[in-house]
Amino acid sequence: MTQQSRSNTVNERLHEVLRHFVGKGRPYPSRAKLIEACGLSAATGTNWFGRKKSVPEAASLVLLARKTNVSLDWLLLGRGEEMLWPARNPTAVDQL
Repeated sequence: MTQQSRSNTVNERLHEVLRHFVGKGRPYPSRAKLIEACGLSAATGTNWFGRKKSVPEAASLVLLARKTNVSLDWLLLGRGEEMLWPARNPTAVDQL
């Protein structure tokens, strides 16, 4: 992910998170695994990334930000840097 983003909406920023964290050779093999790792329901993932693309609740975005080490300010508002540094292991976030 780049340090500054041109994504204008929360949903666009969510898709940037997916591109960075989900897929072969990335921390999560699927969108469902990322959603599960955040402690969110499969329905939440469907709502975020399905056709209707609902706007996520802030509490859910907090869980995603913690799990991925993405800046909550960036995720919610599109301000600042995307990643918090130094990067953490996404699976070790439960230590927070």
